[in-house]
Amino acid sequence: MSPVYATRRFTFSAAHRYARPGWSAAENRRHYGGLAAVHGHNYTLEVTIRGEVDARTGMVMDLAELKRVVAETVLDRFDHAYLNEDPSFEGGAIPTAENLVRLIWELLQPKLGADRLWRLRLWEARGLLRMSHPPLAIATYPRPRVVGGLGGGATPLPPKVDQ
Repeated sequence: MSPVYATRRFTFSAAHRYARPGWSAAENRRHYGGLAAVHGHNYTLEVTIRGEVDARTGMVMDLAELKRVVAETVLDRFDHAYLNEDPSFEGGAIPTAENLVRLIWELLQPKLGADRLWRLRLWEARGLLRMSHPPLAIATYPRPRVVGGLGGGATPLPPKVDQ
């Protein structure tokens, strides 16, 4: 049998700033512009799992269990947080979306399994997507549009990408 993929979307809000601790405020502004000031985002995270369909349940994974794992591992930690104060960003690491999606991958992989966790897509802002699928991190545009109405049957249209 070929694997089946299932994706669940989550949202959280967090603040951060881009600033190297050893740089002056002027140097940080020169490199990061307005991103050197504290600002926030309403993030959208898509978690895609893959696997064989269980003959008894008809599912790759109970999506309620996926929701619980992501809530406990990601949302409880990052929702309404100041990312610069997270222990993973201590020591001068910049909490960019690229670093955040990589961190989320590292947090979820042991919980979901290396064979089951397939892809993460993290929208930091309207029109800016960071994607992690080892060993890559790719930035693409735009934010997902949903077709098919409201509810669980809606299908996200793929972003227009130049990969």
